[in-house]
Parts: sequence; structure tokens; C-alpha cells
Amino acid sequence: MLSRPDHSFPNRENIAAPAGLFDRIIAAIHHEEQLRKTRRIFLAFLFLLVFSIVLLPFTFYILVTQWQDSGVAYFISAALQSWYAAPGIWQDSVLSVLESLPIVGMSLFLLNLASLLFVVRLFLYRRGLLIQYALKL
Repeated sequence: MLSRPDHSFPNRENIAAPAGLFDRIIAAIHHEEQLRKTRRIFLAFLFLLVFSIVLLPFTFYILVTQWQDSGVAYFISAALQSWYAAPGIWQDSVLSVLESLPIVGMSLFLLNLASLLFVVRLFLYRRGLLIQYALKL
């Protein structure tokens, strides 16, 4: 084995690197890291957007079905039709309406709507980066 690498290539010349080569390499690495982060954000945005849009009709259907089954609409219509009697029994009416609210349907729908609004806000916040990345695809 050779102890010094200079002896293995006797005709080798020391060539100096061009000026600014190291800076260009660092800039290229930084650019690739930014593209990787942007790709990750773009894919997460796309996944959440599609997921929220696909689930929105289902959660709305669950909310409407539970609303109809709960009878809350009947309580409200009865209170509006007999407006003169509602002030006397409002405490019992409000309590019975609160007990029969479709909490699961409302929670699912509001959670889905909140995630959709979050994704749209994320897109508007990072619009420049995401549009540039989408155009490069």
C-alpha cells in the first residue's frame, strides 16, 4: 500500500477550484432543500384539501340527518308558532333543545369545515411558493 496519495499519480497537477464554486454548491443545496420543503407542504396541502372536500358532503349529510331525527326543528317551529306561550316555558324549552342537539353531526361538520378553511388559508399564505412548485410539475 502506498502511504502518500501524491505518489500514486505522479503526473497529477493541482488544479485550483474556480472562484465562487463553493458558494454556488451551497446555494444549490439550499435551493434543493427549499424545493423539498415546498414539495412536502404542497403534498400535505393537496391531501388535506382533497380529504376535506370529499368528506364535506358526507359530514353535511350526517348533520342534516341527525338534525331531522333530533326534532330540534319541531321545537323551534313550535316556539315560533306559539310565541305568546314561549316566554313562560322558555327554560324548559331551551333545556330540551340543548339535550337533543345533534352534537356529533355538528362536531364532524364544523371540524371538516375548519380543516377546509385552514387549508385554504395555508394556500393563500404560501400561494407564491405553491404556485411556483405546481407550475414546475
